[in-house]
Amino acid sequence: MTEILTPMTPIRKILSSFAAILALGCTILHVGCNQETPAIGNAIIRPSDATGTKKIDPALRDISIGDRIEIFVREDSSFNEIYSVRESGDIIIPKIGRIKVAGLSISQAETKIKESLEPDQLQIATVIVDRLQYQHRAPSGQASMIIYLTGKVRAPGQHSIPITGEMRIGLYEALLIGGGVTKFADIQKIHALRTGKGGLKTKIAMNVRGINQGKSADIPAQAGDIIVVPERIFGF
Repeated sequence: MTEILTPMTPIRKILSSFAAILALGCTILHVGCNQETPAIGNAIIRPSDATGTKKIDPALRDISIGDRIEIFVREDSSFNEIYSVRESGDIIIPKIGRIKVAGLSISQAETKIKESLEPDQLQIATVIVDRLQYQHRAPSGQASMIIYLTGKVRAPGQHSIPITGEMRIGLYEALLIGGGVTKFADIQKIHALRTGKGGLKTKIAMNVRGINQGKSADIPAQAGDIIVVPERIFGF
């Protein structure tokens, strides 16, 4: 069969070739887009993909002075307490004594406490350690400690109080830094709870009126202190 040539025949051949090339290019582009490659332009790039770095989980930080750790021993509940890491870097467990934990990871602390319990206290000890808080630092790098406010306060809960040089922050000062009290607070009954030996809480009276009048000194605060502000009772 003889092909009939028309003036449009060369143009059709050119367009047909161009369409084939375009289809091949789209196929290659589609395959390439399906592969996971780092995004460019305005797209979001995951830090782990772009730089190979990962954000450190606070739970993986080493234990520091000022932390409060909770210890659970499956075989003997008498050891189950919340312990504060002292300035010397250790905790004190009744019947055992001092155990150095500052600078250890959670798993290392579990191993060390387990070794301290076995075999004198327990034949087998299953120890679980959980950190309730860790030493905080402000964005400027300034050290701080954690205190807690509860009751008739403007901002109840956990607060990070800056530590300025060698000056010790007082309990009343920490209360003011944390937002202060509400109008229904009973300032005569404000007190603090501080963890002592065996995990027991000690009540510390705060003479707020005397402090305001310059007749009483503010009591130095410690990491983990709980400041309690009772509600004022109105008589009718």
